[in-house]
Amino acid sequence: MLKLLEDKPIVRLAAVQAISQLSTPETLGLVFQAFESDLCPNIHSYISIILSLGAKAEVNIHEALKKPISQEKIALLIELVGAIPLRSLYLDILSFADHPEKEVRIKVARALGGLSIPDSVPVLIRLASDTAWEVQAQAVKGLGRLKSPEALDILAEAFFSKDWHVRFNARSGLMSLGEAGVKRLEEISQQTRDSYAAAMAAMALHDLYLSCEQMNP
Repeated sequence: MLKLLEDKPIVRLAAVQAISQLSTPETLGLVFQAFESDLCPNIHSYISIILSLGAKAEVNIHEALKKPISQEKIALLIELVGAIPLRSLYLDILSFADHPEKEVRIKVARALGGLSIPDSVPVLIRLASDTAWEVQAQAVKGLGRLKSPEALDILAEAFFSKDWHVRFNARSGLMSLGEAGVKRLEEISQQTRDSYAAAMAAMALHDLYLSCEQMNP
């Protein structure tokens, strides 16, 4: 099996998948060694393999994030921290919040939303003002999932973003914040600064009212 790790890519990947099923410290080390050394990793396959390991991959991911691997691999590992999730690696991914590569910052914002750690609110608020709308969208989504009152102003302002995804995620965020969120939605729906923001807020209120009617027929 070890010899197969030196074979052509498709054979090597099959060997990695087989080895990962054993889930011992030694075999997990081989899985990550193969991942780190792969010049053209099959991202989807490695996501499936490492995700299936769950918490067993914690130490290996922690160690891999300290190595000089490509930004593509860093982004993959950060995404997996949030997807598994591995809350113990919270500080590990925070160190990448200001990474120069947009894709890495996107994964950081997404992972923080997945981990749902209250202390990450200030970082997500900062990422909600990122220069890339994709980062903003993930940060706003994460803030909505955390349901923090601190995020009210950021979520309300996100309704005026030029990007639909940012506005939509802000909509979901305010809808999750109860009475305070509803108040902001009403204010946004009545303002004349931005008709798109007003329409998005009005639709959110409509959906909330329908939901209440269904719960209390």
